[in-house]
Amino acid sequence: MGGERLNAKRRWLIYAAVALAAGVALAMIAGRRHWLEARLARELEVRLGVPVAIGDIGVADGISALRVGRLRIGPARSPLLAIDSVEISAASIGDALAGRIDRVRATDVRWRPADAGEAAPAWTAVAGGGNGSDVPPEIIVEQAQLGLETVPGVGGRLVLSKLTLVPAGAGVMRLSADTRLSVTAPADLDANLSVVAEVDLRRARVRSVDIGGRLALPGGVEAQALRLRLAELGSGKDGSLGGRGGGGSAFVRAADGAIVGVAWSLPEFAVVGTRATSPLLSLAATGTALGAGVWASLEAVDGDASGLRVERLATRMVARAAAVAIDLEASASLAFSRPSSTLAVAIGALTLAAEVEPPDGLRLHGRGAMQADLAAGTVAARIAGTLDDSPVTLDVGYRAAASPPFSVAGELQRLDLGRLSSLSPARDGEAQQAAGGELLPHWPLSLDLRVALLEAGDVIVEGAHLRYRPDAQSRAE
Repeated sequence: MGGERLNAKRRWLIYAAVALAAGVALAMIAGRRHWLEARLARELEVRLGVPVAIGDIGVADGISALRVGRLRIGPARSPLLAIDSVEISAASIGDALAGRIDRVRATDVRWRPADAGEAAPAWTAVAGGGNGSDVPPEIIVEQAQLGLETVPGVGGRLVLSKLTLVPAGAGVMRLSADTRLSVTAPADLDANLSVVAEVDLRRARVRSVDIGGRLALPGGVEAQALRLRLAELGSGKDGSLGGRGGGGSAFVRAADGAIVGVAWSLPEFAVVGTRATSPLLSLAATGTALGAGVWASLEAVDGDASGLRVERLATRMVARAAAVAIDLEASASLAFSRPSSTLAVAIGALTLAAEVEPPDGLRLHGRGAMQADLAAGTVAARIAGTLDDSPVTLDVGYRAAASPPFSVAGELQRLDLGRLSSLSPARDGEAQQAAGGELLPHWPLSLDLRVALLEAGDVIVEGAHLRYRPDAQSRAE
């Protein structure tokens, strides 16, 4: 009997010890259930220099793939980076924990730039190679949203449906992305873009950039078949941004349906703070409405928040209205002031030619200056030169509130009305009777011209005063 009682006490002691050990184990497990998440979060905090929170860590689809859920980097209430799920693939779990990673796949990403005075993560502190080499891991980001509100003067959002970074050499990644950009400030625009580029992680440069897509602008204007190209883009130690080999093209459709093809070339540019400079900018535009084409070359372009300055502008416009070919060439320098909304242009050389077949027409050569007040909607220009080798002075103006808005006034030594008539495309029949109407269409301008000698065939008039006012008959006085 005594031995049985002793054995019963021993059994109860063993049961109690087991129960106590199980309770302690359960308490330890409960207290350290997220020890791996906490340890990884602390290590990332040390490297990044900002708070890090991790919701959970588990095994992904593959045995050598880890999944990190609900990753938050930055302030808890407003993280700089929030990712719903990150899958990390490696050759083994040990390699993944050691940082030898083959692929990173992130879904449902939300990012915002750091506010002024707010600590930004030191991303370079966690950048490393994959598989213990200099080859970085493949990175896939799906459904990412990037806020632009904290960029000075800019509002909007960039949405990435998918972004892929694939190793393409030592320290080089090949990037491809499908994006949608919605900007609310400084101007409303909406764009759907596809991007292909190479990123040099060692030199912090982007090269071989190719962007295509569609861009919608205010007023119903839309840029279709948009193409942007850039050979290289990088930043300097002083925070500057520089690029070379830039260019692009697009078909621009206006609200009325008119389509204009545009192209531009930017061989080199630099941005330091709010100032942008370029030694050369070339532009070209062609339209089918009047068979018109415009080419322009801007040299020594310098712009900042206060305005834009161009040391030399060379431009040419070719158009055909009915059978009359119009050719305009000009060289000038310009300065635009943003605070006052004024544009000042010094015209170094101006040539305007209007010709028909066979070649015969009028030519205006001159130089002068132009002042434009964009806020008030007024433009005033003065040109002094020759018209068909006859000295001429012209004052050209535009007032948006006036009717008609355009005006031309000037003085001319000699004018041959017979040569003006030869510019009319009319030749016989009813078209010949309408020659005057075609010569003086219902243009939205007023013309006031003093002519010392006016010729029309055998008729010569001295001290003439030619005045044109648009009305139902479009007549000249």
